[in-house]
Amino acid sequence: MTADTSAPAWVPLRPTAADLAREVRDVVADLPRLAMAPLLRPWHTRWGATSAEVAAPMSGDDLLPLVQ
Repeated sequence: MTADTSAPAWVPLRPTAADLAREVRDVVADLPRLAMAPLLRPWHTRWGATSAEVAAPMSGDDLLPLVQ
């Protein structure tokens, strides 16, 4: 059996000006989130715990001492 190569099965449509404007708007809307992510990351990983609380042992740490 031979493949029919006369026409492609699917051809993507060219984006319109409205499509491009929508994509630019979405990127601009996401920029504040991307800029704030490195600043909020430490807070998210600790959830407001102090350094002493983070360093303190948790219950069950003695059962699996090598687990991080």
